[in-house]
Amino acid sequence: MRILIVNITRLGDQLQTSPTIAGLKERYPHAEITVVGDARHMEVCRGIPGVDRVYELDLNRIGRDLLGGGTRLVDAYRYVERIVRDLRGPQFDLAFNFSSSRMSSVFMRLLRITDCRGWMMDSEGNRLIVHPWSRLFVASVLNRRYTPYNLVDFYCRVAEVRPRETRLRYEVSTAGDARAAELLAEAGVRVGERIIALQPGASNVIRQWPPDAFVALGRRLQAELGAWVLLLGGPDDAALCERIASQLGTRVVSAAGRTDLPTLGGLLTRASALVTGDTGPMHLATAVSTPVIAMYFGPAYVWETGPYGADNIAFQTRMACSPCHHAVRCLAPVCRNDMTPDMVFWAVHDRLAHDYQALAERARGWDGVDVFRTGFDAEGMSEPVALAPRAEPTEAFRLLYREMWRVVLDGRGDEVRAVARVRERWAARVGQGGGDASIDVRTQRAALEALVALGERGARLGQSLLREAGDSTASIAALESIAAEIEAVDAEITRIGHVEEAVGTITRTFTFGKENLSDTRELGVLGRETVELYAALERWARVSLRLLDVIDPGVNVRREEIRTGAGRAVAAARSAEAAESAGLVW
Repeated sequence: MRILIVNITRLGDQLQTSPTIAGLKERYPHAEITVVGDARHMEVCRGIPGVDRVYELDLNRIGRDLLGGGTRLVDAYRYVERIVRDLRGPQFDLAFNFSSSRMSSVFMRLLRITDCRGWMMDSEGNRLIVHPWSRLFVASVLNRRYTPYNLVDFYCRVAEVRPRETRLRYEVSTAGDARAAELLAEAGVRVGERIIALQPGASNVIRQWPPDAFVALGRRLQAELGAWVLLLGGPDDAALCERIASQLGTRVVSAAGRTDLPTLGGLLTRASALVTGDTGPMHLATAVSTPVIAMYFGPAYVWETGPYGADNIAFQTRMACSPCHHAVRCLAPVCRNDMTPDMVFWAVHDRLAHDYQALAERARGWDGVDVFRTGFDAEGMSEPVALAPRAEPTEAFRLLYREMWRVVLDGRGDEVRAVARVRERWAARVGQGGGDASIDVRTQRAALEALVALGERGARLGQSLLREAGDSTASIAALESIAAEIEAVDAEITRIGHVEEAVGTITRTFTFGKENLSDTRELGVLGRETVELYAALERWARVSLRLLDVIDPGVNVRREEIRTGAGRAVAAARSAEAAESAGLVW
């Protein structure tokens, strides 16, 4: 069996593919796995266990040739033609495109692989999202505050694998390890001395913690922990790291711009911890089992790309605009200041001591941030656990969506276990936070109930479409009438998702499902798929409501009032008020 994996974005994305590769090797022990990666990331591809072949794709070359014009356009065409010829040769049985770019979608279409998951392209040049978990991933990216899963778990679900070992994987080469030892020895670091690594730079300046904050942290690490400070980064970070190093004086090593990836991996294996933002070195540290203290602010979000491994510490800003959109250029990124050097120092201190209880006590006094300890749930999926949990609607819906999507997309349908898990975990969050379990979710409930009704309505219209398609005497007017009603239902579903953020992931996943109906003009096929999709929407909303009942038990009291007639007028008024507040009156 031959398997192709395409991931041509960033270094961290390549590393986050490693558990999927491990899972595929476990499921298909004799499979040959080929990874296509950007030429800039070949070293990381070659260090991931389980990869049998690495194919280099020079995206910069394609861009230069396309922009050069003239005969260079022909050069670009010939280069792409060679890539397609090379990758068609092995005749892959299964392919995954984890890159969302249009270019990668074109490549996957040209390769003509029958079982291809992720991003594809149809015969008319429209991008397709093939696989339910891929569509959920894209919908979650567009509704980020309610993202329930780590990117790694999305990859694994699309591949339908669950690797035994829950961590990223990277094997440091002997040469890289030797160069790392040599670099530290030259700086005067003796074997056995404590090293704390800092990664001051980031690909986006808005993701960078202020340099003065790194200086203040470094001084405390040196003075109170007796640690060497190891500054890491690429060539573009060298000046920044040298400036920080000059203020730290002794017991500091700047390796920025002086390492290749294997050497960086060797340095990280020698560090007691890494302090960083959401960066490629953060993922490399988790892949070589170095503890991470990560800071998430700006567009970075711990629930999406948090450190994948056990017992890492992650800070997440709590500003109302967090996480901001990746394309936003913030004029006042004050969120970076919410994580103070004092907070980060104590996170390093307590993590090295494995004293998570002490860190939890401190976190209760840090109002501007949430502090998470990374780990995994019973299903083996990444789950950052708040050290100072808060009972609030966003957390409630993220919790119930973690269970709902697994029930409806994994096909096991185990709602009873899902209810039990939500009840247990919500009670734990409320108990640890010492707060009131009651939260106001009336508008969110009204939105879910509306989606149930729309799902039922859409399924009935789909059945009507099927009947008309099978009737040789059916008129065009009748078909057009049904189509118009379906469009009206779809428009209402979309509107509800925009009005009530908490259900936006559900409505967008449905929309992506509609956009990915079979590439056919056969009304019978489209009718059946339409019925199935609306039935799925109804089930998603119903299961969500059942889980919401666990979090919001007061609804059962309200239902009893309605049933007995004791509070019918009050309940009706509440329902109308909630629907109007949510903008759900139509």
